[in-house]
Order: sequence, then C-alpha cells, then structure tokens
Amino acid sequence: MKKTFTLFLLILFVTIGFAQIPTGYYNNAEGLQGEELKTALYNIIKGHTEYPYTDSGTDTWDILKESDRDPNNSENVILIYTGWSVNAAQEYNSGAGWNREHVWAKSRGDFGTSEGPGTDCHHLRPADISVNSARNNRWFNYCSEIYYDNGGTIPTESYTSYTDWYWQPRDAVKGDVARMIFYMATRYEGENGEPDLEVINYIPSDNDTKEPIHAKLDALLAWSEEDPVDDFERNRNEVVYSYQHNRNPFIDHPEYVAAIYENLNSNPVIEDQEFEILENSSAGTEVGTIIASDPDNNDLSFNILSGNTDNAFSINASTGLLIVNNTNALNYETTPCFDLSVNVSDGSLDATATITVNLTTTTGTESIALNSKIKIFPNPTEDVLNIELPKNYTAEIISIIGERLLITKEKSVDIKGFESGVYFVIIKDLNGQTIQSKKIIKK
Repeated sequence: MKKTFTLFLLILFVTIGFAQIPTGYYNNAEGLQGEELKTALYNIIKGHTEYPYTDSGTDTWDILKESDRDPNNSENVILIYTGWSVNAAQEYNSGAGWNREHVWAKSRGDFGTSEGPGTDCHHLRPADISVNSARNNRWFNYCSEIYYDNGGTIPTESYTSYTDWYWQPRDAVKGDVARMIFYMATRYEGENGEPDLEVINYIPSDNDTKEPIHAKLDALLAWSEEDPVDDFERNRNEVVYSYQHNRNPFIDHPEYVAAIYENLNSNPVIEDQEFEILENSSAGTEVGTIIASDPDNNDLSFNILSGNTDNAFSINASTGLLIVNNTNALNYETTPCFDLSVNVSDGSLDATATITVNLTTTTGTESIALNSKIKIFPNPTEDVLNIELPKNYTAEIISIIGERLLITKEKSVDIKGFESGVYFVIIKDLNGQTIQSKKIIKK
C-alpha cells in the first residue's frame, strides 16, 4: 500500500509539478538574443548550491536517485544511453550496478569530479557502467556504427552508435543531451575559478585535448529540434532545482537554443604556419596563403600585427595571400627568418597566429627548385585532384574548419566523397616543414 501511494504521489508530481517555473525567474532574459541572452542566463543560474560527488550526507548519488527515478517503478532509475530501468540502490556495486555519466565529458575542461561542473546534476545522469566506459569522452555527433554491449546489441528502442571519435545517443534522449550541453556552456563562463566551457562546431585534430570545449554544435542543434522536451526531462529539472536552486533554461524555454546559437558569433580559426622562400626574392613573389576559417562562414580579413621588419611582406586582406613587399629586407645574414603575428577577423571576433617565413640562402637553391616542381590541379575540381610533388614531399588536405582529412604522397587523389566547398592543400617537405599552401574548390 505504501509503495502504491508513493507511486501515486510521484505520478501526480510529474503531471502537475514540473511546469512551475518560479515567477519572474527569467525576467532579466526577456527580449534578448545571442551573447546578451547567454550572459543574462548565466547571471540567473550561476552560484548554484553545490553538493559533493560522494559523501555520507546528501551527494550526487542521492539527487540522481530522485531526478532519474523510473516513473513506473519507484525503486529504479532510468539509464540515459540504454533506457534500461535498474535498481537505484545498486550504486556502482563493485561494477555490477550503475554509475554517473558526465554528459559534458569531465576531461573536456579537466574539471574531474570537483564541486561545481564536476558535480552539477543538470548534466550528471545514471548510466550503465560498460556503456559509460564505451562513450568515454567522445564528441557528440551523428554516426552509424552500432555499439554492442558485452556482446549483445542494445535494443532498438535504446539504439546508440559510435565511432572512434563520435557518440550518438538513442533518439529518446538526443534532445536531453543537447540541452545539457547548452546548459553547461551557459552556466560555466570562466569566473570564480570555474572553466569557460564552449560548444564548438568542428572536431579538434587533437582528440584527447583537455580544452574546455565540446562538439559538435550542428548535431546538437538538430537533436534539440528532433527530440523536444518531455515530461521526464521537465520533472528532472524540477528535482535538480529543488537541490541546486538553479534551473536548466533550455528545458524551461527550448526557444532559447535558437535565440542564442543562431545569433552567436564564433571566433575564426587560424593555426601557426611556416613557409620558405629564397633570400632577396623579388617583390611580388608569393610566399603562401595563410589558412584560416570561420565556423559561422563569415568573410574574413587578414592583417599583419608585428614581426614584419622593414615591411618585408604584405598580405592580401581578403584572401590571406602573403607576398614579398620589400626585397631588400630579405637578407639571410641579418634576418634568416621572420615570425609574423597575423590577425584574422570576421568583423567582430578575431584570432591570431604566428606565421614563420624562413629564408633560404642563395646557395640553397636546390630547395627552391624542388618547391617550384609542385603543381596542384585542376582547380576548381570535381572528382580527382592531381598533386605533383618532389620525392618524399607530402600533401595534406584540410577542411575549411581546420580538420585534417587526409595525408598523401600520391599524385592522384580521389575526392569524389568530399562535400562541395573550399579546402586547403598543405605541402610539407621531407623534414615535415610546411613550404606551401593552396586553396582549392571542390565543385
């Protein structure tokens, strides 16, 4: 009888209690968009009451037992990636129970299980231990390879998939995952010793980076639309709020996702690069094109900030092409290399990198002669890209968002599978030094 009454109260709470957003809670966010809205929400939800990860008193185990309770069985919790209902009392249980998943992987910002981001129950969820381990710190993105747990396929209704770098949750929680990631990127802005978490729309070349970033924005935006907020998620928001005294705004107001991220300008991306030219090269000689991209597809402008002794070089502001400006400044004996600080801007945000230009002495014409043998054609291209290189040189094809797609020494590269758009071909010599880059267009 007691169990039946408890279940009745739970169902009653779920049906009428989850919609009680405190009056005036979001007043300071009304009418705002983009960064202004994100900042306003941060000021509303920051400074929440924190609980320890594990403690003899109230801890995250206790909160999750309530927030993720199975509405059909008050003794159980629902596991996020599988949807399985398991005994809530089996906390870890020497590996035979369940554990706590940091949906924003705790290594992405290196905050571990410290109070604050490491114990924030708005992104902690019960999970099957082996499935949680398989997810590891993978980025969220679309993928199609089915994950097998201990030799058995996760049931269709609990479908999840993965690749070496990506993790795709089951359909029923794709939106939950997206809204938790958006919450974390809003709640943690680098103040008071907390990490500054950001959602990005590219996959870093360093898969193990501990930078405070998580991907992939376009997939998360789509998931937030595909899987709208449901009663379980609303109730969960209420339970966590009753402990932490802050809410997930993207559950209360799903429209905030588009209001922020469709109006949010991301920083352009530029990396340190290196080029080589012959000393005393004539004015107008092309040094190379600086590789940069913008996640928002804004037009970019380039500018040399410092290191350009005697105005040795000039840069095309719209293309990033670096050329020789003052041939008299290119003296190997006095300045064998230039470290140029180059800025790229999308009109409101910018980024800076060091562009190194190495001079080769007039006795080192063999290197320049080799470089003159480089040919990349046709451009634009559709199916095959021809790359003629000296022996032991390599070519890398980089996407416009900085993702390395392939490394090759082949003379003919099949790019039929590439999406239409802009790419960069980076040529490296036998020492691994970048000596040329070229922008290509895939039709």
